[in-house]
Amino acid sequence: MEEKNKAFLENEIDANKQLVKSMVFAAILLFLMWIGYLTHLFKLNSYTSINIFFPINIIICLSSIIWSKTKYFYKADFKYFLLFNFLVVIMILNIIVPKHGILGWAVCIILANHYYDPKCGRIIFITSFVAMLLCIYLGMFLGEYDPNLLGSGKVVDGVIYQPDTIKERFDFINEKIQNGENRYLKVFLYYYLSRAFFLTIIFFISNGLNIRTFKLLEKEVDEANTKKQIETELNVAKEIQLNALPATFINNKKLEILGELNPAKDVGGDLYDYLILDEDNVAFLIGDVSGKGIPAAMFMMKTITCFKNLTTIDKSPAQILYEINNALYLNNASSMFVTAFLGIINTKTGLLRYANAAHNKPILKRDKIAYFIPSEAGFLLGGFENMSYTDQELQLVPGDLISLYTDGVTEARNANGEFYTENRLIHFFNKFNFASPIELHFELKDSIQEFTNGFEQSDDITLLTIAYIMDEKSNHEILVNSSTSNVNELLEFCKKCIDEENIKKEIINDVSIVIDEIASNIFKYAYQNENGPIYLRFQHNITKHLIRLTFVDKGQYFNILDSNNKALDENYHDKKAGGLGILIVKNLAQEISYNRSNNKNIVTITLDLNK
Repeated sequence: MEEKNKAFLENEIDANKQLVKSMVFAAILLFLMWIGYLTHLFKLNSYTSINIFFPINIIICLSSIIWSKTKYFYKADFKYFLLFNFLVVIMILNIIVPKHGILGWAVCIILANHYYDPKCGRIIFITSFVAMLLCIYLGMFLGEYDPNLLGSGKVVDGVIYQPDTIKERFDFINEKIQNGENRYLKVFLYYYLSRAFFLTIIFFISNGLNIRTFKLLEKEVDEANTKKQIETELNVAKEIQLNALPATFINNKKLEILGELNPAKDVGGDLYDYLILDEDNVAFLIGDVSGKGIPAAMFMMKTITCFKNLTTIDKSPAQILYEINNALYLNNASSMFVTAFLGIINTKTGLLRYANAAHNKPILKRDKIAYFIPSEAGFLLGGFENMSYTDQELQLVPGDLISLYTDGVTEARNANGEFYTENRLIHFFNKFNFASPIELHFELKDSIQEFTNGFEQSDDITLLTIAYIMDEKSNHEILVNSSTSNVNELLEFCKKCIDEENIKKEIINDVSIVIDEIASNIFKYAYQNENGPIYLRFQHNITKHLIRLTFVDKGQYFNILDSNNKALDENYHDKKAGGLGILIVKNLAQEISYNRSNNKNIVTITLDLNK
């Protein structure tokens, strides 16, 4: 009810604004009419009332501008004040110029119906009905001479007599009554009733539209409230769905697993999960449920629950899929299904055992070469009971990167209807090298976004990346806006990382030099002293006692390692600021590299903690 009242109040405020505009327009017309009378464009036997009441009307109309600046303008009942102000203007106009002001009553009724309030329309109609009768009789004595009101004048000295003063008109009407012509009754029957009849027609037409618009607005508010309630419920469902996914990613000296789900709608059917089965074995799952919305999200959560409950160390991936399939098939009245890829990695030996249930083939990146992992695609889960799946094996070596994804990646479309495709995906993996799953996800999402170029995402995009590293690493990342002041923000971030990782404090000086020089060069040369994003990843390789700092910016091409750059010019008298600092960074770093990918500059600097 509160939302409905708010909607009607907003409409009334908008109608108040329209009424103020109408009154300003009326003031302009009244001024032009006044000028017309003063210049005798409109003939009148007496100009006294014109010169008194026209300015009053103009002031009343223009005063609405002042009222619109007050707090009362936004009150629910303020509409009556404005409407009655307009009625007063019409009343005065009808009294002094009855022939020209009669149309004003219709305008009052039409304006009242702007408020989508049938009650308001009825009040203004009844008020106009009574006021018009009063103004007609007052106009007989105070307004311009109108033969329709006073009757034809008698001829005196060859000129038609037109009474002017109130007494003259009163005597003139009494004389007609004595002669058997009752002007009061005739005015009521022939002048007032005919106009009241047309006024009533206008009211019923306007009131019918008013009631219909009122009901439409009520319906619109109800639908908006229902939509808002649905959106709230979808947000809750989305939160529940995302909470069902792993809250953290695995990152230890042997294995790094990172999952990410980007739903196309509020809720979706993609899923991923991973379980630590024992000290040496980790199970993982990625899947894509048929359909969209709440039903797909519920089936997705059921699949994750089955994975958690049925996955144990003594079962093979094929056996686990077999049991999940039967559990999903049970009571599956809606005939939903899910594609899935399930694997178990022995982190000690590097052996990957896996089984596929009609899901996309994962990609393996090894020694800078990427290829699809061969897998026999079994039947999807939940479709039929007692379906069998095939176990397969792959021996991993340190440095291997496995990327799993849903078809939202390969079927991402651009405005021309073209798909991202598996060919473009494998080309992406072969073109670039990635230091971690974080970097891979960062680059792949950018690649998809660049391809779609803002075209609406039609399917969920889910990524699950596994790095078999045999090194203990920890990653931290930050995104800042490029400027001279934000160099300190990057430095504070790195100091915090050094404290959290218990790294020796002596390294802070080297890190400060790197941060200051790289970030300053990005700001000055890549962004040309304009603002732009800088992404920094701080990676601590605990096993090898290294720090790796990766800077990514979206500025124009600028390779800090290029000997042609003035920032590296060893002729210090001609070099640009920062050149000597870059040379110092090169001397501090164990390794430094630059590459340009997807219109981004990527600089990676490795510092040796043993140095």
